Amino acid sequence: MSDKNNLMELIVQYSAGGYIVTDPDGIVIFINNAYERFLGKSGKAILGKPITEVLPHSKLQEVAKSGITAMGVWQKQGEDYLFGHRIPLYRDGKLVGAMGQLIFQKSEDMKNLQRELNLVQTQLEYYQEELNSLWSSKYTLDSIIGHGDKIRAIKRMAHKAASSDASILIQGETGVGKEVFAHAIHSASDRYSKPFIKINCAAIPYELLESELFGYEEGAFTGAKKRGKPGKFELANGGTLFLDEIGDMPLNMQAKILRVLQEREIERVGGLRPIKVNARIIAATNHTLEQLVKQGNFRADLFYRLNVLPVAIPPLRERAEDIPDFIEAALSKVTRQSRLATKKFKPEVIKILQGYFWPGNVRELFNVVERMVNLSDGDEIGLSDLPLGIRDRKSRSGDNKVRSLQKLMEETEKEVLIQTLQETKGNKSMAAKILDIHRVTLHEKLKKYSLDSD
Repeated sequence: MSDKNNLMELIVQYSAGGYIVTDPDGIVIFINNAYERFLGKSGKAILGKPITEVLPHSKLQEVAKSGITAMGVWQKQGEDYLFGHRIPLYRDGKLVGAMGQLIFQKSEDMKNLQRELNLVQTQLEYYQEELNSLWSSKYTLDSIIGHGDKIRAIKRMAHKAASSDASILIQGETGVGKEVFAHAIHSASDRYSKPFIKINCAAIPYELLESELFGYEEGAFTGAKKRGKPGKFELANGGTLFLDEIGDMPLNMQAKILRVLQEREIERVGGLRPIKVNARIIAATNHTLEQLVKQGNFRADLFYRLNVLPVAIPPLRERAEDIPDFIEAALSKVTRQSRLATKKFKPEVIKILQGYFWPGNVRELFNVVERMVNLSDGDEIGLSDLPLGIRDRKSRSGDNKVRSLQKLMEETEKEVLIQTLQETKGNKSMAAKILDIHRVTLHEKLKKYSLDSD
């Protein structure tokens, strides 16, 4: 027992924290090295003296008599302040003294800690705002560009859909703005203040898709994080989950999505219990799901579950009246981001752009406008600034009428590829970036049109 007491005394004596102890009468009976260094005196000069002689402003003697603990108190010491605790000491239920524990020896230490805490708090608030920004919708129905009858009808449909919690299926060609509509519907719904979580079902490898959607428990597989990880459904709880490119989802994963829609619960990978979720589903695809159902590549029951409120976005070629609005929006965005002088399109250029087929839809139009703005001279954009593939193309009112839709799209796509490669001097990575497609997809298209030779 004696050895244990000696060990404890050594631990306290050499502790980095300062300790001083008095008896019930306020006489100092113990002081450790850290407290000696703080006072600048040896223990011999302190032991046996009243605590008020050592620390004139000390209240330790009061704690030794009252037995009332005082935690986190400031005490003046010379020109500075110390911060610590006053703790009564008992033995066999009898009050035998009090201990003063020194936490901060200087008020500057506390100020530094406060500054650090304030910095951490500020950083936390910043990251929370960033996280909320990432998880919130970026567009509203009012921010959707276009004034024509078709787009106004679609916006009215979207507004009605927003007032319901039923699943929504957005269909349309690549580049028509399906994600913009998904954001806008969430913004117009009662869930607008909750997370808007999106996942591209075609961009995530199949073996990772399940854990991304449903999350996983600790130890579910090699490399799984400790404490596991929530999936997109859990993150979207109370808000909206946007399943982009749903038509590319594997069949067996479709079955699991169907179960979530039916049961409103998920199970993490490696989990043993279901987790209730309340996420509104908005799905989007550039495929015709009805056709995929007929081909056996998409579950009919999932299609019907998703297609409760269908939103079909028409391609840009069917919305020629909206093209001037898109040109103006793209022009404003490009000049603002690139800090270029304001430019304007000549009427004859706008007319040609209205007659172009736009296989890449709105995304392609924005890329074309950006290219023309950056390459044009002067403050007006004329016919000579048009990409060759568009400048030399006849409008739809000409011989395009007698050609099949597929033929027109292929011819236009080939011309866009040639023009882009000319502008990038054959740099395929840069061309893929301009066209907003994967490099592998670009190579496939070049091969298709026999453009893959050096």
